[in-house]
Amino acid sequence: MSLDGGIVQSERLEAAEWIAERLAPFAACQVGSIVPRGFEAYVRVFHPTGEGEQRRTWRQLADRYGRVMHAHAEFERLVPPDQRPYVGDPPVGFMPPELTATVADLVARHTRAADRCWFCLWDGWGWLQGPPAIAILAGSPEKQRQAPLSETQRRRQSRFRLDAGRVSLPGRDYLLLEGPLASLAHFGYSIEWPDGRRLFDHASPNLWWPDDRAWCVATEIDLDSTYIGGSQALAADLLNDPRVEATPVRAGDARGDTINPPYDH
Repeated sequence: MSLDGGIVQSERLEAAEWIAERLAPFAACQVGSIVPRGFEAYVRVFHPTGEGEQRRTWRQLADRYGRVMHAHAEFERLVPPDQRPYVGDPPVGFMPPELTATVADLVARHTRAADRCWFCLWDGWGWLQGPPAIAILAGSPEKQRQAPLSETQRRRQSRFRLDAGRVSLPGRDYLLLEGPLASLAHFGYSIEWPDGRRLFDHASPNLWWPDDRAWCVATEIDLDSTYIGGSQALAADLLNDPRVEATPVRAGDARGDTINPPYDH
């Protein structure tokens, strides 16, 4: 079944077997538990908060609140709890669209297979299931009249075959898709309103890699950062691009902030 942007849902689950073979145990809470081990270099990409002029990097927030920014910083230890409603949280489980496009542009330079990539989507996302797994709540009568029709939404989500085979990795199962790297712009879900308007909400894949396995991009569903394994040259591109807030890490690094003390609640 062909989806938007040339994406095809795939049953070739063997294409992802190499990932399971190179992951550290999930309970180890290492970088290598998220992105496969064996690459030359690894980078952590921090998801920014806000948009446009309100966009803030983690380093900016650490400086503002007198915290130490480092490779394994945790957002909840950088921003005081009473300030987080004003700052906003970084996206968890996916990269924002601008960052996804930037990362895609950078990794494309480091593969010969940008026209054939693989994408894993966690099968637990509510937007894959449709109602009643996902619902949009509207408060006023006017907004209620404009709320999406559940049957329409269910039809939009049916483009994914939920009875398809799964890529099984420690703690997570994924739908597998394949297509060109450029198809990343089409990942997400559409909501159709009764008046004909359609809203597209971006959602980056949780794992993506080219057919030559030159790199792998991993966004764990519970994390507000993305980990990328690849060549030293790719790592340098990511670290030197001003559009990306990133830091070098190692596959064996344990995740967790041991420098900034937790805030008192």
